[in-house]
Amino acid sequence: MKKNMSRLLKIASNNLTRSFNNFAVQYDLTSTQMSILDFISLSNGPALQKEIEHEFVIKRSTATNLLKLMEKKN
Repeated sequence: MKKNMSRLLKIASNNLTRSFNNFAVQYDLTSTQMSILDFISLSNGPALQKEIEHEFVIKRSTATNLLKLMEKKN
């Protein structure tokens, strides 16, 4: 039962990610970039990179690269 539930959760997660990416592509973004923009827009004041790293459970280097690319794209 647990294996089946894990598999179903993984399938649901993949489908959601695919749907989010399909939506984000029209804005030249990935689903992760879109989620980061949403997080920043909902924060009270400027969002710190450390907060983004914590919220999205990503490494500092990953956050740096994502934010640099997003800044480059405006």
